[in-house]
Amino acid sequence: MKFVIALPLLVLCQQSMALADDPEQTPAKSGFQTGSFVVTPELGLTGVYDDNIFATRTDKQADQILIFSPSLNISSDWQKHELDFFANADIGRYQDYDTEDYDDFRLGTSGRYDLSEKDNLFAGLSYSEDHESRASPDSFFGRYPTEFSSLDAHAGTVRQFGQFAMRLGGTWQQLDFDDVPTETGILNNDDRDRDIYGLGLRLTHNQNPTMSPFVQAIYDRREYENTPDDNLFERDSDGYRLAAGFTSTISQTLKSEVYLGHLWQQYDEAAFSDISKPDFGASLRWLSGPSTLISAAVERDVTETTLFASPGAVETIYSANLQHRLLPYLILKSHISWSEYDYQEISREDDYLDVGFGLQYDLTQHIYLSGDYRYLHRDSSVDFDRLENSLDYDSHQIFLSINARLYPVRNELDTSMSRVWGSGKAAASGPNGFYVGGQLGHNTLATHSSEQRTEGGSDDARYGEAGFAGGLFGGYGWNRNHWYLGLELETENSDADWYHRKSKADSRTSSLEKNQTVGASVRLGRALINNSLLYARVGAVRTEFDAFYQLNDEPQNAYNDEFNLNGLRFGVGVELDLTEQWFARLDYTVTNYEDKDIVSTGFNEDYAIHEALFNLGIGWRFGAVPRHQLKVEPDSLAGPYAGVHMGYGMTASDLSGLHRDQSMGPYDFNAEFADHGFTPGVFAGYAVNWQRMLLALELEGEVTSLDWEHERNTNGGGGRDFSVEVGETIGAAIKLGYILDSGSVLYLRAGPVRTEFTTQWRKGNNANLDIEREDSLHGFRFGLGAEVPLTKQSFIRLDYTRTNYESYDFVTTHGGGSNSDEMSFDSSSNLFRLGLGLRF
Repeated sequence: MKFVIALPLLVLCQQSMALADDPEQTPAKSGFQTGSFVVTPELGLTGVYDDNIFATRTDKQADQILIFSPSLNISSDWQKHELDFFANADIGRYQDYDTEDYDDFRLGTSGRYDLSEKDNLFAGLSYSEDHESRASPDSFFGRYPTEFSSLDAHAGTVRQFGQFAMRLGGTWQQLDFDDVPTETGILNNDDRDRDIYGLGLRLTHNQNPTMSPFVQAIYDRREYENTPDDNLFERDSDGYRLAAGFTSTISQTLKSEVYLGHLWQQYDEAAFSDISKPDFGASLRWLSGPSTLISAAVERDVTETTLFASPGAVETIYSANLQHRLLPYLILKSHISWSEYDYQEISREDDYLDVGFGLQYDLTQHIYLSGDYRYLHRDSSVDFDRLENSLDYDSHQIFLSINARLYPVRNELDTSMSRVWGSGKAAASGPNGFYVGGQLGHNTLATHSSEQRTEGGSDDARYGEAGFAGGLFGGYGWNRNHWYLGLELETENSDADWYHRKSKADSRTSSLEKNQTVGASVRLGRALINNSLLYARVGAVRTEFDAFYQLNDEPQNAYNDEFNLNGLRFGVGVELDLTEQWFARLDYTVTNYEDKDIVSTGFNEDYAIHEALFNLGIGWRFGAVPRHQLKVEPDSLAGPYAGVHMGYGMTASDLSGLHRDQSMGPYDFNAEFADHGFTPGVFAGYAVNWQRMLLALELEGEVTSLDWEHERNTNGGGGRDFSVEVGETIGAAIKLGYILDSGSVLYLRAGPVRTEFTTQWRKGNNANLDIEREDSLHGFRFGLGAEVPLTKQSFIRLDYTRTNYESYDFVTTHGGGSNSDEMSFDSSSNLFRLGLGLRF
């Protein structure tokens, strides 16, 4: 985690540009007027799903977090001078891992005293209590996140001397870290406590109104409370930065800054060499049209660390942000950043990727909803516990929030629904009444199996495979002001199953098959501009499963039974009007079932079952009435397009081969392993049309985090740990589609992909015999989907694909070949993606 240590640089920078057309700017003078101050309280409630809360490469743990975020801002409403106060908090509660709960808060004040129109004094003071990310290398072994407090102060002045301007500022920061218990004792963080003092000066020449050159100098002093630290290093240091650059103001919609210089950090510790590196930075803020705001930045700094034998890390960050108002009430937000941490004097480099996108939907002037997706990745050079790059990790996070502005909004927001839809004569409307339909689908079934073996040790595995499904659905829906609420019943049959067997006498044979499901759900949707219904759904299901489990040499004690499990099902989908009464549906759901114990003499296996199901359906609405229909010319869908998507799916691997145990065997081994995960990506293509037929060539790229693993602990030298991890994917596809009257497109797609696979195979205690191979595998991807217009240029995409990859195999060298394993891997992936695209 980065702490603010280049504070003098912050006080040298000009205040952020205030653009009237900033998509997120709050209307001026909104709030409670209290004397000469304006008070703006807000409340936020966010639900988060994080599939890797501990930021680990293996043994990932997922959880749901509920975050309560109150805030209060008080700003002066003066013609001259300025005084602001703020207080906000983030209170997080984890559903399963309550040791990760946190109570973060920040409060402070800042002000400006105007000496003249161009001269002023400024100052600020703040205090915060926060917690470190689980990805922090300085608190890797803590049983719960490291908490710390920060006391910050700054003061300075801005003076104008003819064509020259001076900005002089000083800063102080005091950091205090709490100790954290570990599995073996206490992680002492007292040697991280420190004070940071800074002083900065910038001189700017303002002769040219569009470009102003400047020079700047910065000094900082870092003093640790306890020195030397636990590793006997003196970490106090002095830092110096000299740079020259310019600010550019081409217009009120385009501002930038660039500087280049050199930085030094000199340490009191004789064993540490001084750091001397080029210093550079840049920033850009561009209002590209009335609805699009683009910002970008490059930053460099020297960060502190308590890693053994390293004085610190040279950090370089590249970032960009995009905000685009798709509709008066709907904002698209996206960000990307790449951070490089080069730890000095040790062989460690960490690179971080942070990518995300989301939508903000304004229900009223006071209430808005947000849905966001974030992908985090660390690529570290550290090897740990027999695993190369063992500190690498991927994390997928989904955020759903509701926020309330608890103050008067005096200038009407364009997001008011009455302003958006007007009288409603030409607006979209959702369906009403009863409906029935049938659907065919593809089902992916995954099971997390864990057992404490009676003979000692444990076994932990992710099994799974895919199959086909079919069923019926029916329900009733209400439409009001373009919002849709529906109740639905459904039934389905599936042949999804998985199988595992090793032919050794004391090994196991097991399988699981999904059969019939009945369920009920609530659907909440929104009618889009062409009457298509985009919806989310949540409900309960009851499913019949058929399980088999046997110790090969004890068939009389086999478990072979059918049972029913309850599950929570949630998902998304879209309905497209084919006629006034007929509609097509694309629906994707994920179901988590209650755990099931598979018990008999000699074993007690715990199954945690989850599944994903894609359905393509056709339905009929009873008593449908004509609705306004948007007419779209097919030619308007031709041309280039691009977009982003977020996917969820399963990687499955069929393993077959021969095992040898202590030079006995060989034993046949056949098993199907799989697990679900998230996949963000981008796509771009070019489309042409002939009447209502659409043909497109498309390129795509994904940062995949689909993997499965098996871990066997025998309390000795036996057992096997193995896994498959899917990495980046690039591909191309041909899409053939049909354009409906409403402008929606139903399409088929097919094309090649190339995907990075990492395979690990560990057996016994000799790490030199481990298999860890990286393969770039070719695959063939095919599927279907729909694109639905959101605005004249933007569209929402839902598609489902399957990818079959080429197989690969290997032979281990255990026992010089007499104890070797011979294995073959045949992998596939099934992926649903929800995307947002733009046509150019």
